[in-house]
Amino acid sequence: MERDRAPRRPIATHYDQVDWAATPLGPRDAWSPLLRSTLDLVLRTRFPASLVWGEELVLLYNEAYAARVGAKHPAALGRPAPAVFPEAWGAVGPLVQRAMSAGESSSLQDAAIPLDRRGFLEESFFSASHSPVVAEDGRIAGVLEISVETTDQVRVRRRLQVLGELAEALADVQDLEELSRTALRLLRDRVPELPVVDIRLPGVTPSDAQRDRPEGYDPERPGLWFDRSAHPAATAGPTGLVAWQSLAGPHLGDVEPVRGPLAPTDQAVVICEVSPSIGLDVAYRQFLRLVAHTLTQAFARIGALQRERDQAAGDRAMSLELQRSLLTSPVAATDLDGVELAVRYEPAASREQVGGDWHDAFCLPGGRLMVAVGDVAGHDRHAAGVMAQVRNLTRGIAHQAATGPGVLDDPDLPGPAQVLEHLDAATYAFRVGTVTTCVLATLHAEEGGHRLRWSSAGHPPPVLLLPDGSVTTLEGSDPLLGMDHRLHRTDHEVLLAPGSTLLMYTDGLVERRKQLLDEGIDRVRAAVAGRTDLAPEALCDHVLAALAPYEDDDVAMLALRTAPPQ
Repeated sequence: MERDRAPRRPIATHYDQVDWAATPLGPRDAWSPLLRSTLDLVLRTRFPASLVWGEELVLLYNEAYAARVGAKHPAALGRPAPAVFPEAWGAVGPLVQRAMSAGESSSLQDAAIPLDRRGFLEESFFSASHSPVVAEDGRIAGVLEISVETTDQVRVRRRLQVLGELAEALADVQDLEELSRTALRLLRDRVPELPVVDIRLPGVTPSDAQRDRPEGYDPERPGLWFDRSAHPAATAGPTGLVAWQSLAGPHLGDVEPVRGPLAPTDQAVVICEVSPSIGLDVAYRQFLRLVAHTLTQAFARIGALQRERDQAAGDRAMSLELQRSLLTSPVAATDLDGVELAVRYEPAASREQVGGDWHDAFCLPGGRLMVAVGDVAGHDRHAAGVMAQVRNLTRGIAHQAATGPGVLDDPDLPGPAQVLEHLDAATYAFRVGTVTTCVLATLHAEEGGHRLRWSSAGHPPPVLLLPDGSVTTLEGSDPLLGMDHRLHRTDHEVLLAPGSTLLMYTDGLVERRKQLLDEGIDRVRAAVAGRTDLAPEALCDHVLAALAPYEDDDVAMLALRTAPPQ
C-alpha cells in the first residue's frame, strides 16, 4: 500500500490531514488505480499542476500549485473546484466542462483569470492546458491542468509599453497644460495600476478628473508620497513633480502615510489611486516611480524651455528696441516739395535675434533727398551694430560729399555710386568685416517731375509704380559692399512723373525657401500693381500683408511718392 500512496513531499503532510472519507472521493484506499496514477503524475511534476476529478470536480494539486491557491491552501484539497475558485470559474469553468463532457483539450495564453488568494480579488494571468483523463471504458474521469502563471511578464510588458508611449508622447509637448492633457489621455483607462489618476499643476485649475473618481474619493485625506527622495527636483518647489497615492486597502504593506494637505500649491503633483486588484509590491512601486520620473523629466524640460523662451523673448525685445532706436524716423523732406515718405521694419518671426536690415532718408544741402535701404549680413546684435555703423557712415559720407566745392551747383552730385564707393573704402579701412547689400538713391525736383538716381550693391531691385498703375523694376546692380573696396560703381537714373511711387525693400520681403528670388519680386509687383489709390503708409501695410509671413529674415521697407499733378 505504501507504493500506492503519494510521494513523501512537503504537500504529502497536508494530504494526510484531509478527511477524505468526508469528500466525494471517499477514503484513499478506495481510490481507483487511474486516480492514483494520475495524482502521482501531478505530484511528481515540478510545474504547477492540478487535477479536477469526478462529476463533483474535486480539486487535487501539487506543491507548485499550492502557491496559486494562496490562503485557501490546504483547505482547498478535496473540495469542489468551483467552490474553491468562484471568482475564476467564469473563465476556467467552460474549459473544464468541455473536457469533461466532450473530451476536448484546450489551452490558454496569458489569459486574465482573477484570483482571491491574498484577501483581495487580484489581477492575474496564466498560460495553461486542460486535458481530459480518460478511463479504460472511455469515460472521462477528470481533467488535468498544467499551467504557468504569467502575471509578472504581462505586467512588465504592459508597463514598459505605457512608459515608452508616455515618454514618446511627452517628448514634444511645449507647455504644462499640454503635458497634463497628453499624459492623462494616455494613462487614464489604459493602466490598471492607475484606476484613478490626475495631475495638479501650479496655477492651473484642477482637471475634470473628479468625474472619474470612485465614490467616496477624498484627495485631502492622508496619502502616500512617492519618489520624493529619489528625484531631487521633487523638492525644488515649482520645478519638481511628485506622485501621490491615497490609501486603498490592507495590501499596501509597510508604506508610511504622510499626514497633512495633498500638496503645496506651488508644486506639480500626480495623484493616483492604488489598484485594489494589484498588490503594492516592489515592481508596482517602481512602476509608479518611473511614471513620476517620466513626467518629472518632461516637466523639467518644459520648465527649461520656458526659461529659454523667456530669455529669448527678453533678448529679442532688447535687440528689437536697439534696432528700432537705430532706425530713427526719416528726416522730413521739407526742402523737397511734393514728396511723401513711409518706412517699415518687421523682424523675422522665427528668429530670436533681429538682423542688420535698415532704411533711411535724409535731406542734403541744395534741396535734395537721399534714401537708402540696406541689409548687413547676419541676424544678431553684432549685425545690428554693424548696420548702425554702415548707416551712419553713409550719412556722413553723403553729407561731406554734398558740401564739396561746386557740388551745390550740380544737382547730380554727389552721385549714389560715388557715395557707395567711399562707403566701401571706409568699411574696409575700419575693418567692419562683413558684406552688405544696399540701394542708395537721390531725388531732386526738376521740370516735369523728379529726377531719381540710384546705385545698387547686390540688392533686390526697387519697384516703381507709375501713375497709370503699371509697374516696373529698376534693374542694374553692382557687387555687394565689402567684396572689393576698389570697385567702380555705376549710377542709373529715371525721371519720375508726378504721382509715381518708389518702393525699396530688403530681401526678407521676397526670399522664401524653395522659391526663386524672381518669384518673390513678381509677388511684390503684383501686390503694388494698380494701387495708386494707396498713400505710402497704406501701401507699405498692404505689401507687408500680401507677402507675409516673414519667418526667416527681417524686412526693411521705404515707400516714396511724388505728388500727382494738380
